Amino acid sequence: MYLNVSKEELKELIKESVREALTEIILSDPDKGLQLREEIKEYLLNSYKLLEEGKLPLISEEEAKKALEIE
Repeated sequence: MYLNVSKEELKELIKESVREALTEIILSDPDKGLQLREEIKEYLLNSYKLLEEGKLPLISEEEAKKALEIE
């Protein structure tokens, strides 16, 4: 099956899919009841703010762990 979309439309579809996936990840709480370190809480809140503004940079899992000082 082929979709007849422009390059810009495809980019927007991909961006929206990534936003939806990240929103699910950010808003879901598999660790409900556990305490978050303050720096992780700030990182998540900042990420959500950037996501809402459409400015969330995509980084690798390794980069995220490094930023959060997780082994």
